[in-house]
Amino acid sequence: MYNMISYIMLLALFRSDAQQTIDRPNVIVITIDDWAAIQAWSASTPQGTDLNGNTLSYQDIELSSTGIQSFIAESVWFTTAYTAAPKCTPSRFASLTGRMPSRSKWGTARTLATSSGYFGVNVSLSATLLFNEDSKQNVPYILQNDADTPYYTGFVGKWHLMSSNDFGKNYGCSNLDRLANANIYALCTDLVKTQGFDFVGAFYYSNIASSNTQFSHNPEWMVSQA
Repeated sequence: MYNMISYIMLLALFRSDAQQTIDRPNVIVITIDDWAAIQAWSASTPQGTDLNGNTLSYQDIELSSTGIQSFIAESVWFTTAYTAAPKCTPSRFASLTGRMPSRSKWGTARTLATSSGYFGVNVSLSATLLFNEDSKQNVPYILQNDADTPYYTGFVGKWHLMSSNDFGKNYGCSNLDRLANANIYALCTDLVKTQGFDFVGAFYYSNIASSNTQFSHNPEWMVSQA
């Protein structure tokens, strides 16, 4: 079986906690890392295969994805789309906050702690994290706390937006990349909830460590939690 998702899928759910109305729809946002270029879905990509000196090669893979195909048949295709960053963490930050990774409060603080900032904000994996005001100035938090029409919000999958010290809590969340620990898992998912989510399930701290021998990516687990 071909491994379509090389690393992990992030699924954010923004669901109304009351009766759905036309002006208050349910929203599902899905972000996928390292997605293979598939010929069957090439209509959703920009024209051409030349990517700044690299040539894109579409793969002719037969997919068993009846649900997704039905969804595509009823969808609007955006053929000119851009990501805010070419890596998982800064692109997730942008999707959740609606801001460029260079506006990250954590990234700004880390940059100024190690340099003058003359060359701009560090937008690496370790710098573009949800922190300080960004923990509340993001789409799920705002929807969750709307005074008139609050949403029930949830998150499933890979997070990769937490600092190495768990924003001062020092729970040891990074250990979840290589160890299965129910107590740490509970503490860390509760920490994610403070950033705008009522529910967090099938949580992955970040990419699974290569030294990990206890578990692997589990799409079925994520689907069951979603």
